[in-house]
Amino acid sequence: MLMVNKMLFKKHNNEGDLERLKGEIEDYLKKNNFVVFDGKIPERNTIIWNENWQKFLETAKSLEINLISFSTQEFDEEEPGEFAKYIGKICILELAWFKEGIIHNLVKVPNWFEDFLESKKLLEVDSRFEERFNCQDCDKKLGENEYGRCSSCETKKKQKDHKVIKELAEKITDEEEFQNLSNNKQREFYLAENHSEVLERLKEEDIMINTFFSFAGPMAKEKKKANK
Repeated sequence: MLMVNKMLFKKHNNEGDLERLKGEIEDYLKKNNFVVFDGKIPERNTIIWNENWQKFLETAKSLEINLISFSTQEFDEEEPGEFAKYIGKICILELAWFKEGIIHNLVKVPNWFEDFLESKKLLEVDSRFEERFNCQDCDKKLGENEYGRCSSCETKKKQKDHKVIKELAEKITDEEEFQNLSNNKQREFYLAENHSEVLERLKEEDIMINTFFSFAGPMAKEKKKANK
């Protein structure tokens, strides 16, 4: 068995019955129309969450992220010893979502599995995980409710993003055809057909398309009115 990094989970993340928890999460994901896949989470650029799974998924939903990695691993140790009764039980449950090149990761393990790892000396602490708790921009240590960036850097990024959005909106809304579009679906299709580079830039910089339209929609209406 591979070494398991203890930074991946905390005591209060332990769940006694991951089979029940798996069912609850599957129901929540289906009810909220998440797109789910079973993927391996790389070690780099990862933030480990200590929240409960509902808060973790509610945050993804509030950020308009609907692609979720969801996987479980069953206990299949060849020499389980006193832990033989847990063979076939879920020992690791993992959720993840992605934003701005950062992987947000939540791992649940039952108490008995941590006991097993400790008994086999399979827990380790890797300094690479500690680095993930620093701001990706300024390297300042993150606070309790900060993820990816510190509050100062997050504010600076939002200001920069808004500036980029306004510049793009000013450019596109000068076009009469765009001014005549009545909804955001039409506007997004127009961008794809006539300004694919703008759409790609929005996606590359992870600027939400709805934020762009919140600027472009009113701008287009004002310019159309001024041209009459």
